[in-house]
Amino acid sequence: RTFAAATFFVLPSMSEGLPMSVLEAWAAGKPVLMTPECNLPAGFDSGAALEIGFDEESIRRGLASASSMPPQERAEKSDAARALILE
Repeated sequence: RTFAAATFFVLPSMSEGLPMSVLEAWAAGKPVLMTPECNLPAGFDSGAALEIGFDEESIRRGLASASSMPPQERAEKSDAARALILE
């Protein structure tokens, strides 16, 4: 229910092996705001993720960018998230 209610998923991690929470978010069709340290560059390449840093200002900018995203672009990122998981 949490993913269903969410618009985006945010993981500002300093170190991840394979973040299952990001994969779960993509499976639910949620675009992700994440750091490169999440080690899932395919998310950035496919358009399923927005890059943020782990400092407060970078997270704030990422959230502002995501919340002001037009609905069509949000839908495209959601589609990219689902497609990435299906690959």
